[in-house]
Amino acid sequence: MKNADTSGMKSSTKYRIFLILCIMLTLFLAFAMYQLRIGERSSKATTPKETFWLKPEEGLVVIYRKDHKTIYDRTEIEVENLPEAIKEKVKHGYGIPNYKMLIEFLENYSS
Repeated sequence: MKNADTSGMKSSTKYRIFLILCIMLTLFLAFAMYQLRIGERSSKATTPKETFWLKPEEGLVVIYRKDHKTIYDRTEIEVENLPEAIKEKVKHGYGIPNYKMLIEFLENYSS
């Protein structure tokens, strides 16, 4: 009878150890995933914001990078079709502080 009790206890102990190891592995993986997400957020936060400049060229709006020299993209947006306030800003170089706002501008004023 002692042998049956002893083998049952050994099996139960092995199961408990296995269960504890599985829980520890799960916690470790969850913590690692959490750290990766925090790292992604902090790297996004520290990335300098891209500034874009809108300037007229041959009657169309052209998008320049922050150096005012490198063309980022050419649009089909006609300067003359912009609202008067925006038109004046573009004629003098209209700064857009980030990509999201650039996309919003393009969505608002593209045909």
